[in-house]
Amino acid sequence: MFPRVDSVGLLGRLRVALVPLLFAAAYSQPKAPPPATPSLGEWRMFEGTWSASGTRQALNLGTNQRTTIFDLIGSLLLVERP
Repeated sequence: MFPRVDSVGLLGRLRVALVPLLFAAAYSQPKAPPPATPSLGEWRMFEGTWSASGTRQALNLGTNQRTTIFDLIGSLLLVERP
């Protein structure tokens, strides 16, 4: 046969395990509010890195006229500075 499970003892142990967790969650420090979003037109400071590769094609359009076409593939990572 199967051993008898004492439901009162199990419930008591469960309460003993849950009470400290609930107490810690209730009295823990709240998270800091997110920084305020700048208003429209306000400057933001950021820094970043760029990695790219590709080709450049220069075209002569006439006397003293020249244009260049870039075909780039890469990544750009921007991080807002505090």
